[in-house]
Amino acid sequence: MGSSMSKINDDYDDYIYFCKVLGVDTVGFRESFYDHESKLLENLGFKNKYDYYAMLDKTKKRETIINNILNEGIS
Repeated sequence: MGSSMSKINDDYDDYIYFCKVLGVDTVGFRESFYDHESKLLENLGFKNKYDYYAMLDKTKKRETIINNILNEGIS
């Protein structure tokens, strides 16, 4: 079982990556990055980061299906 500090560090790493993808400046570790992440997600229309990642997964699956259909039409 991991420590709570390890979980916070993992969450912060996720937050940094999320901000990088969005092209948004991050706040420091001691500042409330959880609040910043929540505000970013809210502005994008998501309740939490799990909803965001579910949308990314759904989008990837949809693109794969569309590409398969398009490739079948070319054959």
